[in-house]
Amino acid sequence: MASLSPVSSTVTWRGPASRADIDLDALYLDGGKNESRDLPWRERLKHFTIPWYLLTMSTGGLAGLLASQPHAFRGLFTIGKTIFIFDLVLFIIITALQIHRFARWPHMFMTALKNPAEALFVPSLVLSLEGIISGTQAFGGPSTGTWLYVTVYVLFWIYVALAILCALAVYSYLFTARRLTVHSMTPAWLLPILACNLTGALAGSLAAGQTPFHRVPLLVAGLTLQGLGFWVSIPLLGVWITHLMSDGLPKAATRPGMFVAAAPAGYTAYALLHMANAIPLNESYFARHDHAKEMIKTMALIFSVFIWCMSFFLFLVALVAIVSATIDRQMSFHLTWYSFVFPNIGFTQATISIGQALDSQAVTWVATGMTLILVTVYIFVLLAHIRAVWKRQILWPGRDEDAE
Repeated sequence: MASLSPVSSTVTWRGPASRADIDLDALYLDGGKNESRDLPWRERLKHFTIPWYLLTMSTGGLAGLLASQPHAFRGLFTIGKTIFIFDLVLFIIITALQIHRFARWPHMFMTALKNPAEALFVPSLVLSLEGIISGTQAFGGPSTGTWLYVTVYVLFWIYVALAILCALAVYSYLFTARRLTVHSMTPAWLLPILACNLTGALAGSLAAGQTPFHRVPLLVAGLTLQGLGFWVSIPLLGVWITHLMSDGLPKAATRPGMFVAAAPAGYTAYALLHMANAIPLNESYFARHDHAKEMIKTMALIFSVFIWCMSFFLFLVALVAIVSATIDRQMSFHLTWYSFVFPNIGFTQATISIGQALDSQAVTWVATGMTLILVTVYIFVLLAHIRAVWKRQILWPGRDEDAE
């Protein structure tokens, strides 16, 4: 009987061994010497990490973006619905594989939660649900009855609870169990609070299908959590800028994650305008104040324009970093590449909403151009993702977020 035991980065044979006794991760981490060997897919799934939900975040967000286009053409709704169904399928597959991973390797569950490289991406699961809930009403509402609107209303409150719990749990753990410094800061620190930041956008999307009675509490909750998400993100963005000043740009492969910094302001601008337009005229407070809705819409527009440029600036900072890495040919695929898409969806939706509020065709056409670019980028990233799995750049020992 014999076994393989890793010593540093080498593998030491102790005699004849059965396949069951071999530490496959040790074998395939041997300095890349065994990379040509065929690691079984069932073993590769051990490295199917939580950040895979970034794929469904981006896919669901893209479907929602297509549903809100100011310059729609015949068939666009069908394209958006197809992408939404694709997102649902991806979400089910990814969730099933995550369950398989933690069921087969139970110790990986706590390991993942204790590793910031994975734990900080737990909110991507909640954020994926936001896209599914909003897409359910956008694409399913026109062809179903009132039961669907009641269902998404209930799902909204479940999402609110999950967003608060997720932000509180992840940050509380990092506050008490980890000692992270400014030097280790990444835009992923924003993800836990970003789940709250998208509550306003979700409320604005769902409000149009709700009765005036249900619309008011939905919008109040959306505004409350939107404020929480935005204001908590401000000091975190300050830490991020400090990190860039003191430590420079992050590694080239993870630079797409810099776009996450543009998300809070972008989604907040979009959410404020979206919620202001959904205010019911003859319900509760607004029934007693005839001009309240117009005043709130004006204030929402002013503040949205005010913070839009913040999102634009952080987008440009990330873009310059990406261009410099591309010129130096240092880019290699990483799951954070989906940050090319999801954060910029909020930025694009904010641009659309501002253009519509200002009744500016120029702005809405710019937003349409931004949408076309995002669709192209999404396809490119998705193909790069497939290629990376095939070429063993990810889903391979030592090359994912679970690497020690």
